[in-house]
Formats: sequence, C-alpha cells, structure tokens
Amino acid sequence: MDVLRQFDYAAANSGGTIVLAGLIEDLPLTKVRDFFFEETARRQVFSLLPWWKRLLPRFIGIGPRYDVKAKLAGLGGRMPITGPQLITALGAHVERSTGRQFDFLLATFDYDRCRGVLQRSDSDSPTASGAAPHVPTLVQAVHAATNAPVNYFNRPARFDLYDGNLPQPGPRRRRFWDGAIGGYNNPALAALVEIMARPNPPLASEVSILSLGTGTVSLPLGKYYPGAPDLLVHRLPKEGLLHDIKTVATAIMDDPPDAASFIAHVWTGGRMPAGRETVQDGKLVRLNPLVQPVRDKSGALALPAGLDEKQFARLSTMDSDAVAQEDVDLVHHLGELWLADGVANQPLRANGLTLEAEIGFGRYTAAKRAWLARNPWR
Repeated sequence: MDVLRQFDYAAANSGGTIVLAGLIEDLPLTKVRDFFFEETARRQVFSLLPWWKRLLPRFIGIGPRYDVKAKLAGLGGRMPITGPQLITALGAHVERSTGRQFDFLLATFDYDRCRGVLQRSDSDSPTASGAAPHVPTLVQAVHAATNAPVNYFNRPARFDLYDGNLPQPGPRRRRFWDGAIGGYNNPALAALVEIMARPNPPLASEVSILSLGTGTVSLPLGKYYPGAPDLLVHRLPKEGLLHDIKTVATAIMDDPPDAASFIAHVWTGGRMPAGRETVQDGKLVRLNPLVQPVRDKSGALALPAGLDEKQFARLSTMDSDAVAQEDVDLVHHLGELWLADGVANQPLRANGLTLEAEIGFGRYTAAKRAWLARNPWR
C-alpha cells in the first residue's frame, strides 16, 4: 500500500484499472508489472477469437479480435482477495492499511444508456445521482473499464448488478464498454470534479494531480516538413467511408486525454505561457512517453536516439493492445529510453510546429523532480 499512501484519490480507465486493482490488492509492484510483461497473463485477458471470426476484421481493418468471456476469468485470478468485494467497501480497506482516507473511481460506459458511468468507491459522492447505485465488485468494474469496443472485444462486458430502483428490486443484467467511449480515457479531470464537489473542498490551487499515460504518438504535420521522411510526419489521409469509420472508432484515444489534462491545469490555477516561456509551476504533472521525432540544430526532423527506423515505425503504428512479446519488448525499450530522457515526455501543451513544451515538462526527469519537490514521499 506504499504507493496508495501517497494519494487521497485515484482514478483509472482501461489498463490503468488493472494497475489500480493490483495496488488495492496490495500486490508487490513486480507482480503488477508482470501482468503486462508475462505473455501468459496477457493472453488470459486478450484471448483471441477463433481464426474464422477474425478474417473479416483483418480484411477491412476494423472489427473485434478478442473474446470478452475469457477476460473476466483472467482478471479474477489476479485479484482473489479484493476482486470479489464491492468497490464501496474498498476505500475503507485501503484506509485501514495506510491510515489515510482514500477513495477511487473506475471509468466505464453504459452500453444500454449510451453514457459514461463512473464506478465510485464513495457511495456518498455528491456527484452521483440520487438514484440507488448499482455497485459492482472490483473485478466487475475492471472488466467493464477494460472492455474496449469495435477493434478489440466482441461484445460488451455483461454481469448482474442489484438494482434498488426497480418496482421489485433485484439483480438486473448490465452491459458496459471501456470508459474512453465517454471521454474518460484520461480520468484526471473526473477525479478533480469528485474532490471539488465534496463538502468543504480544498482550494483548487491546493490540489496536486499526477497524470500517468501509457504512451502517445505525436507526429507533426508533413506539410510543415516537406522534406522529412514519411515515418516522421503525419500525412493527410484520404477521405472515405471506411477511413472515417476507423477514425471515429479510434478518436476516443486521442484528444480527450490531452484536453482533460489541460482543463485540470486551468481549473487548479495554472498559468498560460507569456511569450516564449514554458509554464512548469502548475498543479498537474503529466508523465507519458511520446513517440515523436526530434529536431536537430537545423530544425530538421530526426529519429530519437535509441530508436531505429523499424522500431519507430512499429511504435507509431502499434495498436494499444500490445500482446505479442516482440511488441511488449519494444514498448519496454521505449519506456527505458523515456526514463533516461532519451525520448520526449508528453507536456500538457506543446507547440505543434516546433514540438517544444509550452505547458508542462518535455522530459521525464524534470517532471519527476518537480512532482517530488511539491509532494514529498510520505
């Protein structure tokens, strides 16, 4: 519980919910890491559909690859103590170990009502509606929050929840997708809303937020770098129905996370840059590796040191479900470079032409140093 002791509130979506659940389960950090590093563990969650069900998606470039039924069992095996417990009991569970008040939320999307649903540990949250809550267990909430649709899992996550709002209260089948569908791929802003809606909330300027990402591709537009190699820039796509469907299906992974960090920065009193200065005294620190070229002394684009053309191209096009061992090894390599400041960190706002940070930190070491200076390890 040493990590959770450093925070009063945590919010997660998708793969982040697996990390948070592992911390609530009080697993050693190596065990949490192994869930992503061990191929057997990954395959328990990303269980491939039969080959003949993957033919059409592979041909047209869109469609599910994984069986949702296998995921719930795979997740449950990783959290045997806290997984079967209702999430409303687990804030107090953490508090008993850390001696500090703690709450959390997991972001999901209600498939039947087409709206985002935040699964909260705080049953008395002022932000929740007055209707009786439908409280999932931890493993059910993680199952819902990791159920990315369209290109990943073949059906919504389905399980029964007690519904006290029915004329005859009782269990009712509920269906969920990943919270990114509701704009919560980065739930930092949702967590801030929870904190500020409480009775006697802190001043917004007193709140510190650490926002963790899992890697982002950010390529400058090719029209600004006409002589640059294609793999280092974003070329304008052709219009068409199939492309548009794919864009809509994957757009939830792009702008909403960046917007959430920026809005939270402004809400907590963060300054806007004046002239060419870089603002680095805000209350939100973003830690997220960037797959992005660098600019040499002449202003031309180049590969980051430590990545060759093949590696950079693969990282730029890799889907978010890295399951194959060679892909995981490459992501691990990217992470090691990021920790050593070999590749960029995602700032809260960057100059789209020069790639320089305008708000936040362009390198991991500086971001980590700033966070620890403001929030000493308890």
